Amino acid sequence: MVETQQKIEWEQQKGGTMWPSKEVKAGESIEGKCISIDQGTYGLNYSIEQADKTVVITKAGKALLPRMVKVQVGTMVKIIFKGEEPPKKRGDNPMMVFEVFIGKPSQ
Repeated sequence: MVETQQKIEWEQQKGGTMWPSKEVKAGESIEGKCISIDQGTYGLNYSIEQADKTVVITKAGKALLPRMVKVQVGTMVKIIFKGEEPPKKRGDNPMMVFEVFIGKPSQ
């Protein structure tokens, strides 16, 4: 048995950027194609590939998850961070507010 050696080219892989970060400001948004949906520690993580091919990973917690139920792999999506609502109970964290839009092919 003779083994042939093939030349392999290696391409470094980098992780996606988590969004939203603590520095996100009201009105900031991301948009692109959902390329994967994975189970994270606190809910689903949606990986969104933007037009410039960068990948952004969203953590769909209580505030975002209900708006993402129709998003599937391959769906075009736009997520806008609207700001924060004050906590309902003293000591709780403020709730992040989002708007989510799903892309539909234009006629």
